[in-house]
Amino acid sequence: MEQSDLIVRRIKDGTVIDHINEGKGLKVLEALEIDGSRGNVSLPNQIEQIFRCSNPDCITNSQEHIESTMEVMDKENLVLKCRYCGRVLDVDDLRYQKKN
Repeated sequence: MEQSDLIVRRIKDGTVIDHINEGKGLKVLEALEIDGSRGNVSLPNQIEQIFRCSNPDCITNSQEHIESTMEVMDKENLVLKCRYCGRVLDVDDLRYQKKN
């Protein structure tokens, strides 16, 4: 490894936050008062491998080791639907996907 590979370059505008413990990312956003209301945080059309489906019979909760994929049905009202079983998820009850 060359010396230049070890240099962390300064960013022009912004802040770098590194080494956030699993499941604490939303708390960091809350502490920084980032809620998306200013238009600078936008949900994607799908969210992969972050949340687990609340349906115990969903294949993502089986021994098959299939990663969850949630379709974002309504970005404004935060409506998510499991791609595999079709269950609409209540965002107040979302659980994080366990890492293997």
